[in-house]
Amino acid sequence: MLDLLLPFGEAALLITPDRCVKEAAGATETIFAVPPQALVGQRWEEPPVDSTRRSLHWAIEATAEGYVAPRFLPSIVPFDDSYVAKLSYLSGKRLLIRLSPSHEPPLRAFVGTKIRPALTSVSGFTDVLRKGIDGPLTDTQIEDLDTIDLDARMALVWLDDLLARHVLPTLVGPLPVLLHALLALTPDDLPRRHLAQNHVTLAMDLPDAVPVYSSRIFRSNVAGLIHMLSREAAQGSQITLTTATDARDEELNVMVNYRPTQDNPVGHLEPVDTFGGAEVHRAQKLLALISSLQARLSPYQCRAWADSDPGSTTVTLTIPRWYGPL
Repeated sequence: MLDLLLPFGEAALLITPDRCVKEAAGATETIFAVPPQALVGQRWEEPPVDSTRRSLHWAIEATAEGYVAPRFLPSIVPFDDSYVAKLSYLSGKRLLIRLSPSHEPPLRAFVGTKIRPALTSVSGFTDVLRKGIDGPLTDTQIEDLDTIDLDARMALVWLDDLLARHVLPTLVGPLPVLLHALLALTPDDLPRRHLAQNHVTLAMDLPDAVPVYSSRIFRSNVAGLIHMLSREAAQGSQITLTTATDARDEELNVMVNYRPTQDNPVGHLEPVDTFGGAEVHRAQKLLALISSLQARLSPYQCRAWADSDPGSTTVTLTIPRWYGPL
């Protein structure tokens, strides 16, 4: 019956390790108009493969069976097109699920139809002016346009970071998946033109049968990272993607190594929280890159950092390991 559950307003369910509802409260019903109290004792069953609720199902399974380290359990997952599930993990492997209306899809639509086109237009028109199509410009005016263009592009990056941090987790939840399947990049995912122009090759060495707990957002960020590095890598060099297990065997490190055109500062580099007020100078490209990755992946309990030696830089992304059935 729980697969037919339809929330109306705020609702809460307390799930025990045997996947049964112990308590139910709020304006929760099913399509049969069953009141919340009638859900007590009902067992959560696995939803269909194409169901939005699969991420909630796997969060319940991971809580009951310990399939992932507790620190990697999600705090929010999608429930359906209009509701999100906020998760609280209690003692005794009990899980409190709070169902709340989701307001993020309209926000995402507004950003996509209003704000993003406006910023893209600013960047596009500065390019038109810079080329002198509307008349010659002085060197000072060109420098001013370069500043406007860069600020518009950075605003687009920050906007994407904001959406990824606060909106995407309500639309896309983590699922168990094999790492090599998650990162099976197609030719359309790769910056073929930039790789060809710079004579840069891509080499991937991924394990065949290592389950991880993540979402397609991780895949899109790895593809975006390769796109970015294809512009920064030295001519004739190679971008390599490899993995290593952390000391506690709770997460996997996905490492992307490249040889930059200009050496990055030698040493270890941690991201900064731009939403917390930290400033990133325009020249600090590597710091901006890993800080953006951290903002986009932190809702999925992933981390990012970089390490540089003379002639070589490695960007590392972590992803939780999954120790259960797929």
